[in-house]
Amino acid sequence: MNDTLNDFKVSDRQSFIKFLDLLRHDFLNNPESWENKSLPNFLEALSAYTEDIQGYYDNTKQYINADKPDWSTFADIFKGAKIYE
Repeated sequence: MNDTLNDFKVSDRQSFIKFLDLLRHDFLNNPESWENKSLPNFLEALSAYTEDIQGYYDNTKQYINADKPDWSTFADIFKGAKIYE
């Protein structure tokens, strides 16, 4: 992932909007880093990663409850859907 996108912290609605803009720019400038380049594939990965994100948090010892998401959780889901197979 692009370091700017990877390091960007999402904490509220406004920063999530900025994150989505960075995500779009990442797709346009670094398409080779995206596993899911079509909208249907991306949406499928988005759904699957949303289902699996609690496992990611648990495995990386991030004490986040995905059933009580905040704006950063949504950003994590979108970042994951970029590369999730």
